[in-house]
Amino acid sequence: MLPLSSSPTGRKGPGDLLAEPVLYWVARGRSVIEVDGHGHPVHAGTALWVAGGRRIRVLLGRSDVLVPLPGIGRGESVRTATFAIPTSWHPWLLHAFGKALGYLDGGSSRALLEQMLAAASTRDPGPSAPPHPVSADLVALAESIVSDSSASVAELARTHLVGWTPRTLQRRFASETGLTPEKWARQQRMAQAADLLAEGNDILAVAHAVGYATASGFSRSFREQTGMSPGRWRSRTISRASVGHPADAPSAAELPAQRTWPRVNGSHVAVWALQGRSVLTIGGRNLRLDAGSTAVIPAGLPNSIRIPQGSLVLPLGFRLGRDGGIGAPVSAGTTLPGEQIDLIQAAVMAYTTMRPHDIGRTTGFDIAYSRGVYDAATLEDDAIATLASGLASGEITDTALGGCAHWLGMQERDLSRTIRDRTGLTFTQWIRLARMSRARAKLHGGEPASAISRLLGYAHLPAFSRAFREVHGASPQRLVSPLDSGGEVGRWQRDVSDRIRRWRAETPRAG
Repeated sequence: MLPLSSSPTGRKGPGDLLAEPVLYWVARGRSVIEVDGHGHPVHAGTALWVAGGRRIRVLLGRSDVLVPLPGIGRGESVRTATFAIPTSWHPWLLHAFGKALGYLDGGSSRALLEQMLAAASTRDPGPSAPPHPVSADLVALAESIVSDSSASVAELARTHLVGWTPRTLQRRFASETGLTPEKWARQQRMAQAADLLAEGNDILAVAHAVGYATASGFSRSFREQTGMSPGRWRSRTISRASVGHPADAPSAAELPAQRTWPRVNGSHVAVWALQGRSVLTIGGRNLRLDAGSTAVIPAGLPNSIRIPQGSLVLPLGFRLGRDGGIGAPVSAGTTLPGEQIDLIQAAVMAYTTMRPHDIGRTTGFDIAYSRGVYDAATLEDDAIATLASGLASGEITDTALGGCAHWLGMQERDLSRTIRDRTGLTFTQWIRLARMSRARAKLHGGEPASAISRLLGYAHLPAFSRAFREVHGASPQRLVSPLDSGGEVGRWQRDVSDRIRRWRAETPRAG
């Protein structure tokens, strides 16, 4: 269960661009989502769909619950749209949210949600937004193109890509998007224009907003892409206040089966079973999770969860392993009636950027931990949790038995015995599982396999790939899609890594 990110401000900054489409579901309260500077109030029971490439800022109140679902498209549509969300959608949306966090293998509900959103839309889709680049240099250029519509692509490239030749820029940009930078900019600006026109804005104002000096020049470009004038296209669209009404979702009993990959967490992770019956395996011991159950997985202990069809499990939050060990759960905790929406908020706060600024980061974890029964924590639990935390953070550079024992201040034979007794694995098996868990987290954060291979000390990428495949059953390239690493999930993962580094700096390890 990978700890991803939460924003201390409860909003995305004004400079953030969506790397992929996102469906924002308001489960409680009323949020305001600014899309390219235009506010969209969204209340409980509705969702706002926003295309990739848009600039997003989210405003949340303390009790608001906003669930972001990245990667859900609507065909060729680029128009921001509001949808009523039937109650039957709730388990499917939460299933998709859990899948988006990157810790689950198995069936996805994304395709179903995309089909149902597309079927509910009656609007003209307008010009399509271009695919977003994924490399850091070109992402910076793309963001500058969107934010500074008055500047030419060539001027922006000279500012952001010092030393790049025009040929290199054209080749790299085309390889990542299929378009030249100039065509990408034109298509992106026409997609933005379509959204502004759909809101009833004046054509000249829209032209200026997307970098055209005159309405006639803008109209020519718009007609080239859509086959109609801006005025005619605007007259055929529905205003942003209209709401699509998707059909009811299939029964929650049809939710696809999922599982987590075998892993060793660097943090203690709280999990919550919303429905069905799942099985949590920790260090060879099975714990049944019925609907409403919670449990905390101790840092450093090998674990996995089997989630059958019709069942649903979400992570609630985490606490650093270096803060102290905890014993393995003996029995699961139980949630209280009416508590579900607060736990959904806790899960979203812990793993995304959607967090009101005045709610603690460990709310969900604290609730789950207080409800269960656990073995008494021992010095061995402290040692394993601290070691797993050090490995996950990269503080430990020598991962041999001697290096790890020295870092902990233990004898090698004592550490080897502790690992074997508490996890059922040899030190070699345990360290490989811990390192590959770290590798998977970094893949979801957008780091290339070659860089991770070097970081973990592998002389050659094929050797790293073999070790990764032995643990996860798939190569690094197959396990993580480009959107997982380059999209919103990758952004969340990188954000939480920064947060954890700050927490460690604030609380140095004793000894």
